[in-house]
Amino acid sequence: MKDLCDDVKLLGSTTSEPFFQFQNQAIATIYDPQHLLKCTRNLFLKYYVQFESERLNSQLPGAKWEHVEKLYKSDKDLAIRKLFKLTDTHLAPVTQCAMKVGLAAQS
Repeated sequence: MKDLCDDVKLLGSTTSEPFFQFQNQAIATIYDPQHLLKCTRNLFLKYYVQFESERLNSQLPGAKWEHVEKLYKSDKDLAIRKLFKLTDTHLAPVTQCAMKVGLAAQS
């Protein structure tokens, strides 16, 4: 999978100088947070996520999409829900729903 950062680097943008030149104008490179959330969600659907901690000098427990589903299912039938904005569509984004940024970024 090609990394978005690779495209930005090809344009000449770096973390120390987050812009590139186009027709004698400096163009700032700004990542779109909503699309980053959508991409993160879609990757989280496919892969096991392992965290590392420099402070603890160890690996923390990992996370799976199944953990989110389990939490949602336990909350779904409660009279007073904590995750009241989540729906089945949020947890099973398929086809066109998986491409909707608003669904991933909804708060």
